[in-house]
Amino acid sequence: MSDYQTRFEGIVPPEKAGWLPRICISQPELPGINPTPQQIRETLGPYGFREISRDAFFDPETHLLLTDAAPRNVRIVDGIPIPFDAIAQIPSGKVLEWALAQCT
Repeated sequence: MSDYQTRFEGIVPPEKAGWLPRICISQPELPGINPTPQQIRETLGPYGFREISRDAFFDPETHLLLTDAAPRNVRIVDGIPIPFDAIAQIPSGKVLEWALAQCT
């Protein structure tokens, strides 16, 4: 959706025994403001995304699912929504069926 790049830095060891390791990333600072939920809806809509759940948007044509697209993870830069910490995926199986059903 944009040229904004997240860089993988490495794996961080678990904090405690039995916990999972974590991924360490870095991102350049993205100027702009965090939008309201309504602004996210209004700016993602023209790109084909429909809100299907809280902070989740789905494009039924491309099957691209954005989750965690909360105001804290999106910036509006020059009128364009830039999800910088949202999760993008192509769902399959029951998740895809459910997402498509939300768009009818």
